[in-house]
Formats: sequence, C-alpha cells, structure tokens
Amino acid sequence: MMRTQKSETPSTDTEKCWNSALNYISRRERSSLEVREYLIERRGYASETVSEIVERLISHRWIDDQRLAEILARAEWRKSKGTRTIQQKLKQKGLHLTEPELNTILEEDQHTDALKLASHWVKRKYPEYHQDPRERQKAFQGLVRRGFSFDIAKRALSRSPTEDDEETL
Repeated sequence: MMRTQKSETPSTDTEKCWNSALNYISRRERSSLEVREYLIERRGYASETVSEIVERLISHRWIDDQRLAEILARAEWRKSKGTRTIQQKLKQKGLHLTEPELNTILEEDQHTDALKLASHWVKRKYPEYHQDPRERQKAFQGLVRRGFSFDIAKRALSRSPTEDDEETL
C-alpha cells in the first residue's frame, strides 16, 4: 500500500514561514526586501504567504526599513564612506533615504562634516600626500572610490597638514 504525502494546510505553511522569518531576523536587522527574498527564493514559500508574514513583521515593528537605513548609513559613515557610497549600499539592501534625510542623520550622528572626515582619512592613509604627487593622486582616487565628491576630495587634499592637526575628530 502506497502512502500518500500529507499536503500541508495553509495555516501550517504560514506558521513555518513565520518561524523561518523570525529565525532569519533574529540574527541581525534585515530589510523587508531581504526577508522577502530569503523566504521566497531560499525557503520556497509562496509570495502571498510571504507578503502576509512581512506585513505582520512590519506591524510588530520587528522589521523597519527606515530604522535599518539609518543604522547602515551611520555605520558606513563611521567607516569613512561618502554619501554616494552610502546611498549605493542602501540601494543594494532595498532601502532608500533622500539626500536631506541622509544629511540629517549624519549631522545628528557626527560632529564632523565630510571635509573633516575626508581629511582625517587622507592623513591616516597617506601621511606624505602633501609632499609626494603620486601619494596625492592615490589619496584623491581613494577618496573618490570611498564615495566623496570630487569637490570634497580636492578640498581635503588642498588643506595643509597643520589645519588637519588643529581639527580633531
């Protein structure tokens, strides 16, 4: 006699999806997009079930895209990343902050501006930039790669080393 596979009831599937979602978000903050992708692509749940679960998580405030965007922006800023790089990182996670929102968050979190941060990074990574043109070029390229604007990079490199010493982070 062949045994037929027991089909899962919708409530059981929803419970399993709920438990998978809770397990996934318990490790670290996740965006709603990350949770959706994980549950659909890696765990194989139906998109209707996943949408229901994600809405439930949002209503309980267990996932909050705005909060996660602010956390990630601050973390990247502390790593000496510029606003362009931060926006790109947020976009990869399915998050979005407008330029004024991002600037407000960074101003609240940091008592420094982009120029001070860029100058500090250059001084730390390329201490001889003011004497060696090749070091200066490498420093400029490094700042741009880190997401600082061309203007901020130029201004950071045009500062004298004594100016940098007077301003501490």
